[in-house]
Amino acid sequence: MKKIFLAALTAVLTLNASAQNNVTFGIRAGLNIANITTSGSQTNASINLGSRVGFHIGAIADIPVAENFYIQPGLFFSQKGFSTDATNQSSAEGKPLYLEVPVLASYRIKASDEVNISLEAGPYLAYGLGGSGTLSSGNQTASGDYFDDDTNRFDAGLKIGAGVTFSQHYYVGMAYEWGFVNLLKDYDNISLKNKNLMITLGYNF
Repeated sequence: MKKIFLAALTAVLTLNASAQNNVTFGIRAGLNIANITTSGSQTNASINLGSRVGFHIGAIADIPVAENFYIQPGLFFSQKGFSTDATNQSSAEGKPLYLEVPVLASYRIKASDEVNISLEAGPYLAYGLGGSGTLSSGNQTASGDYFDDDTNRFDAGLKIGAGVTFSQHYYVGMAYEWGFVNLLKDYDNISLKNKNLMITLGYNF
């Protein structure tokens, strides 16, 4: 998994170098509304464990490849997870922090001289850096590392979004991420996957 992650990052850097004369950069930060869906032989449909608010912060590069068409790699710290009340007396929460590399295809539509609309889609790769998990029942609370021996640190999925850039510099956007990787190791009957709604502000240099 680490080799795949490093290979994707190398590909991004190589593409960046090949078009470096026209590449522009930007910074991004915002809110995550994250949850985890569970499915498997014990359930007839996907069930959301419950949403929690996290954050993301990072940087992107805009690499032009054709008229109005760009490749947009990025590098982010992104906090995802879930928060749920199983019963009136018990609850659970997970706060994983990922290092994430999205590589998006971005199409630009010029709405006016000052406003550009972007439509974006592509894969992302992520690696869990750390985080905590908490389980409360009655008056007792237990906590520990989110990424234990049964939890995958590696994640990958699809990211789709749209944004608006004002005056060539100021960016506002939304995106949604679907995780494709089961977060549980060696579990055939249960699948847990990340889902994440992102609300983003940014500045392009």
